[in-house]
Amino acid sequence: MSTPLPPLANSSSTGGVLTPSLPYPLDDDALDALLEGVVAQITTLPNTLVFPRWQPTPPKQPAANVNWCAFGIMLSTPDEGPAIGYDPVNDCGTYQRHEQLDVLASFYGPNAKQYAALLRDGLAIPQNCEQLTANDIAFNGCGPIRPAPELVNQQWIKRQDMGITLHREVNRTYAIHYLAIAVVDLRDDTVVNRCFRVPDVGDVLVTESGVVLLNQKQNILATEPS
Repeated sequence: MSTPLPPLANSSSTGGVLTPSLPYPLDDDALDALLEGVVAQITTLPNTLVFPRWQPTPPKQPAANVNWCAFGIMLSTPDEGPAIGYDPVNDCGTYQRHEQLDVLASFYGPNAKQYAALLRDGLAIPQNCEQLTANDIAFNGCGPIRPAPELVNQQWIKRQDMGITLHREVNRTYAIHYLAIAVVDLRDDTVVNRCFRVPDVGDVLVTESGVVLLNQKQNILATEPS
């Protein structure tokens, strides 16, 4: 299993490219391992007979009379755009988006249809999805079970394909800090310059020109007194 590279030391105060803090959401081998365990437990197939697709060294295909499963994430579709915010407690930027994972599960063997149906029905039980939920993944539904037999060495191997739809929440944090101090120069059509310093969060500052400022989580409100 590959290990993510450590994030760079850049922050909003240093400039440069920002990378999110560890840990990262599950992907690649780690996500395959999670799905492998869920499929094996729900179907009661041994872990040794549940295979991620496209392994670097493909294992030997089990005999025609053995029930087994191969699965893979065929498509990952993000939503329209992320929600980017700020966490004042931990003083960091927050990033959240949702994505749909389309998984193809192929069951082989004399009881291929039965095992496909076990997975379909078992995923509908909330308790069976606790491992997924713990990783911000939710089961959304299954498609039809379709026969897709394979001809191997002049012998038909039973195979049943089923699509599974998962939704997951992706959360990341970035070293984006709130604005502590800034000098702002306001200009309007009266050609009057109003210079003031942005105070700390929660502080109130009245400038010489009578502008009242309130700093709330980087939201600076300014009003002219009547």
